[in-house]
Amino acid sequence: MKFSKQHVVIALLIALSLTGCIEVEDDSNDGLVEMLSQQNQILSDQNNLLDQQNETEQETHSVTFAGGIAEIISDTGVSGAQI
Repeated sequence: MKFSKQHVVIALLIALSLTGCIEVEDDSNDGLVEMLSQQNQILSDQNNLLDQQNETEQETHSVTFAGGIAEIISDTGVSGAQI
């Protein structure tokens, strides 16, 4: 069986191009993934802190309104009025 020079060259080029694709190692995103994980942890901690602050504020703050109604001309209180 005879192979022409063109067929041998094409076969070698295909073999070399395939081996170049097989040996690719991509670890360039490891640093980015680690940074995003740290950022997510920081944001999660901040959210937890804000939740705790909101709970504390709701427990300690209350508002009470009181008032009265007075007649403008005589500046006396109106009996039986409610606010």
